[in-house]
Amino acid sequence: MRACVMNGGYWAGLLCCLGPLLLVASPALGQGSPSAVSPTTVTAARERIFLLPVSRSGGDADVDPSARGEAHAAVRAALEAQGLDVVTPRRPRLPEGCAAPACLRPVLERLGATAAVHMTFWSPTESRDAQIVVSVIDSEHVFGGSALVRGGAIGEAAERALGDALSRRVLGPGPWLSVRGAPLGARITVDGDDGGVIPTRLRVEAGLHQLVVESAGYTAETRTVRVAGRVDSETVVEVALARASAGANEANEAGDPGAGDGGGEQGSGARAEPGGGRAIVGPAVLLGLGVAAVTVGAVGLGLGESESFHDGTWHLEQPAVGAVAGWFIGGAVLVGAAVLWFLLSGDDEGDDGHAWLEATPTGARGSW
Repeated sequence: MRACVMNGGYWAGLLCCLGPLLLVASPALGQGSPSAVSPTTVTAARERIFLLPVSRSGGDADVDPSARGEAHAAVRAALEAQGLDVVTPRRPRLPEGCAAPACLRPVLERLGATAAVHMTFWSPTESRDAQIVVSVIDSEHVFGGSALVRGGAIGEAAERALGDALSRRVLGPGPWLSVRGAPLGARITVDGDDGGVIPTRLRVEAGLHQLVVESAGYTAETRTVRVAGRVDSETVVEVALARASAGANEANEAGDPGAGDGGGEQGSGARAEPGGGRAIVGPAVLLGLGVAAVTVGAVGLGLGESESFHDGTWHLEQPAVGAVAGWFIGGAVLVGAAVLWFLLSGDDEGDDGHAWLEATPTGARGSW
């Protein structure tokens, strides 16, 4: 400091000493550090949501105020966890009973918010638990979600209801198609297009849609679903796929191209001949011939004896014993051959207890 004063007088010395300090402090006085982000900048980049105060929440009037406040606080915390800027003015200047786009539109514009969130709390009844409904309302549409309060978990139910509503908002106005059930993760196809996995919610056009649900180890299921045309309607489909047979699973695991998918040599549509079973047509033909032969023998035995009158005397004619015996013996042989053919033609193993009948090039086979 002494050197500065001696070389240029008092003011020159003062500038000489303070100059370096001004240069160091200038970034803080100007634009500031490049890495610093002001809170105002962060807030402006976040979507602003107007959460209607708990005093404006709907539902049954007899709901405990503490329970209503717990649900409202859970909704606010869940919105903030989504990275949203939640505003709840104490005096929002809302018309009484306002929870629709038309009356909320000027309030949203005044607050600089893109949507409002309204909560409704319903008391439990004999048929269901308490229910929380959360509606996300923008300037044009209402996206609602609901959840039952089980085990007194009010906050959890409020979060589920909000998540339900936000998922509809992400998809946009309906109608929606929701697919639930088992197994979780089963692949969904709607009109040939990939629709994700169970559980899922899709935005679809109104009308008829072909829904296919499939999963490894299960039998695929195909349904035709009719979806209503309202923008707030949702069609819910419950699916429970049946497990495929053990034989089909083993064939699929072994990489058999003809198992379960119409591939291989069976790809033309003819199913493989089931294991086991017994011949039917051949034994049935022999059995019929044998029964007919026995019948002829029995008829000949009963009608063979007759009386005739000639040369002035009565004559008693006896049946040909050899011919009758021949019919009986031949019939018995045919019946025995039919039974033997049937018994030796196969077995019922591998049929899993299911009856079946199938035509073959040489006749038919069946099991029961």
